Amino acid sequence: MNITKKEMFNGCLIASIAHAIMTNMYPELSYEQSWDGVNYSIHNTSGLRGTITFESDFCVGAIRNEKSDICVYGDSIRKHMMCFPNNVVHKAYEETLQYLLMERNGYIMPCVTSIFWANDITVYFEKKCIDVIKRDFILFEKILLQKEDAIDAWRNYYDMDSNSIKLLNELYQIKAKDFNSRIILSEEQKKLIPGICINDECIESLEELKIFLRE
Repeated sequence: MNITKKEMFNGCLIASIAHAIMTNMYPELSYEQSWDGVNYSIHNTSGLRGTITFESDFCVGAIRNEKSDICVYGDSIRKHMMCFPNNVVHKAYEETLQYLLMERNGYIMPCVTSIFWANDITVYFEKKCIDVIKRDFILFEKILLQKEDAIDAWRNYYDMDSNSIKLLNELYQIKAKDFNSRIILSEEQKKLIPGICINDECIESLEELKIFLRE
């Protein structure tokens, strides 16, 4: 898998902006994607959920397949990070795994089926886990596409019109340069959001990306 942190980040950005826009048409799908600071989370209808934490020089991600019987819990996850640098392991336990908690034997603890990290060169994981990683990465199939292919994939998924795609491209160009930039949508941009009025789910999803309707 020749995947880098930058490619993964850009894919998450395209996905989450498309999701935020189209939550105005499909508020019932608001749970599928979210940002919490530097943590991006995604769920699908096939029982896969994952979170990726982005740092300046690396990202670390974990996935849980709800239908799998080979989940790894708590401190045992460390065995699946033997080749990971210490700072990556620390970040995984500090942030990433906190989004994948489950109750087990009366205790709340992280539960995953696979875990990985990436830098500007490639993605890394324990070689013994390659078969599970390949299956779990189906969760990121649209995220790992090249930009135009990714936009087409989300266009088809959400049935996005030309206005929605225009707004997606405008917001992506800004956020790809500076993720932490604060964006106030212009009246023209608000009109590009599909639907008669803008619902709470859409507003919340946009605000997770620091995109606001007003000052």
